[in-house]
Amino acid sequence: MIDVADTFRHFSTNVLRKHEKFHKRFHEKFDEKFLKKFQYDDFYGVLKAFAGYPVTIRLLDPPLHEFMPSAEKLREGAADEIARDVGKSSKDVMDIAKDLECANPMLALRGCRLGIVRPAISTMQVRAVVEAAMTLRNEGVAAMPEIMIPLVSTTREFTHQRDLVLDVIRLVAEERQESPLRIAIGAMIETPRAAFIAGDLVREGACFFSFGTNDLTQLTFGMSRDDSDAFVAPYKTMGILSEDPFVELDDAGVGELMRLTISRAQDVVGKSIEFGVCGEHAADPASLRIIDRMDVGYISVSSRRVLVARLAAAQAAIANGSKPHARRSKHRHIASHAA
Repeated sequence: MIDVADTFRHFSTNVLRKHEKFHKRFHEKFDEKFLKKFQYDDFYGVLKAFAGYPVTIRLLDPPLHEFMPSAEKLREGAADEIARDVGKSSKDVMDIAKDLECANPMLALRGCRLGIVRPAISTMQVRAVVEAAMTLRNEGVAAMPEIMIPLVSTTREFTHQRDLVLDVIRLVAEERQESPLRIAIGAMIETPRAAFIAGDLVREGACFFSFGTNDLTQLTFGMSRDDSDAFVAPYKTMGILSEDPFVELDDAGVGELMRLTISRAQDVVGKSIEFGVCGEHAADPASLRIIDRMDVGYISVSSRRVLVARLAAAQAAIANGSKPHARRSKHRHIASHAA
């Protein structure tokens, strides 16, 4: 069982310790105690539990301020507790938390941008994955990690993080004097631009894609998912929208971008590349009827929605008169911020 609250507290501590006000280089490694206790152990347990199955681990995606307590909780005493952990004053903690705030968090320093600007974060996570998988390999366990790069919009973003992953794999193998792991590297399709350059991403080594339909819907419509209640209901009443696009997948816009991605990727490598869907739509029956008509091999949902998603996927297959995808039962997806 992963102690999310404890991991969250220690991650916020390390965010503060690595803040540039108190550390001259952001790219220095996070402390080994954090890596060992909260990332290595987590990935070791997950990979062991799913031995023989691919486990897709998404690199950290949320903006850094989400790893900090809210301003209200900081004022109520959380700042004092964190200050004791990092050896700074409560005012320092409050100042850093304010610096980490974003005017528009969902379009700010998150996704692959976070790993590019703060490479210590991606390095720490990839190292934990690689070390856990290599340890399991030595124990005779068939650990099969895959690494997914979130919120990619350009090929240079992808290649930057791809090279970081490959460098860590090579470095850990050299340190342990073992043969390097072969880990598939993929990308999330969450922006319209990523859909248009899907073929280029494949040429640069992307082995699989996962559609992050929550963000893809936001960026296709130009709507904030968190603020959509103010206008989606009136729009439905007035007939401007027939359904809430954050509940039911928009086939004409978002669905077309998904089909474009699949087409452009398969133009490069044929049917060998795998596609998945990650988001609330993956457990919605109406959305799954649309997704089932695409060449999508798996869906990813939160643990509480797994049974609903399985039933909805079966219903979609029956409604479309299609056969279940053979690969769906083989794939396991772990969103890193929930791991």
